[in-house]
Amino acid sequence: METVEKDQAAEDLAELKRLIEEGRVEDARRLAPALAARWPQSASIQHFARVLEPPRAIPTPPLPPGRSFDRDVAWLRAHAREYPGCWIATFEDELIAADPSLKDVVRKVRDTLDTTRQLASLYYQPPGRE
Repeated sequence: METVEKDQAAEDLAELKRLIEEGRVEDARRLAPALAARWPQSASIQHFARVLEPPRAIPTPPLPPGRSFDRDVAWLRAHAREYPGCWIATFEDELIAADPSLKDVVRKVRDTLDTTRQLASLYYQPPGRE
């Protein structure tokens, strides 16, 4: 990439970051795909375009009949603060996994439960929250 192109890509990236910092996420979401198409070789712009994509719903199996989450909620109220910055998976009143990596927690849930019949509860405990 030539110096002029690098400078323009850096300016475009700075504009994208400015929009995010100002809380104008929807504007950034609209701009990001155009910048990604314009600068396919910019890893930073490609990264922002990917993370700014609108959230997607991931289908889950239907809730098993009679599954109450009351015990999961009670466990989380009592223990979630012990796992700051972690994704937490419970099944009824049992901890299945707690880890900063959602991927690792989901893997542990799949290894532990029959996910065709048992539905875990997933929760993220933000750091520093009591």
